[in-house]
Amino acid sequence: MNQIIERCIDCRGSTAENIIKWDCIPVRTFGGLPSSRLKAVTVGLNPALDDWLDENKKPWRTPTERAAIVQDYHKEKRQDLTDEDCADAIRRRGEYFWSPDKKWHRYFESMEVFLARIDRRWSYVLGTVAHVDLIACPTEMRFGEIPGYARKELLKNCEKHFLQTLNELPENTVLLLNGALPISQIKNLGQILSRTPTQLVNINGLSGISGWIQIGIKKFAVCGWSSSVANLSPPFKLDLAYWARNELKNQGVQFN
Repeated sequence: MNQIIERCIDCRGSTAENIIKWDCIPVRTFGGLPSSRLKAVTVGLNPALDDWLDENKKPWRTPTERAAIVQDYHKEKRQDLTDEDCADAIRRRGEYFWSPDKKWHRYFESMEVFLARIDRRWSYVLGTVAHVDLIACPTEMRFGEIPGYARKELLKNCEKHFLQTLNELPENTVLLLNGALPISQIKNLGQILSRTPTQLVNINGLSGISGWIQIGIKKFAVCGWSSSVANLSPPFKLDLAYWARNELKNQGVQFN
């Protein structure tokens, strides 16, 4: 049975409790899912708290500029949200890339340019690409600054929600794993049938993996790389996009 992630409090009472920004409603996906237009999904770590904050890093941006918070629905706690509240929060995150009022996080700006280098019709705006994070909650600190014990708790508790999202994707959707941790987590969920071993993308040590993965009854094309696109220089982004396109073409992925 599908769980309502918008009301999730699984990390209450755990080592991760003080890490989570509880006012923010969890974001299972950025962009609408499921979608008949979907070709690929980018996989990252967790939503950045910056996406909710104003220019001075203070709570909150106006409701039309961000994803939902509990107080938007005049509630005090996530578990008080009604089905109607959750449905509205889902609608708002589904429209993240399409609403002219939304202020995209710089992560997505960088990824949108990168995706166009792989295929000119791969785009968050067009709805051919959506984004999924391993962890659905924004955190009080950057993911890399979270203590290891709390990070493990977050990943463990959110795994069922992440798997639920993957199960809703069309079979053969391309999973673009943006960084080392998404690669390792996907490996934990199923067996990656690599077409080739992990290989260097460029001489500066950026490495990548590609192949197919079976998760439940569905099969997905996989392409991942060891460093987040947002951290790469423009020439390295071009190297990576060229490599990813060739790897996916060799797996039979059709491009425009």
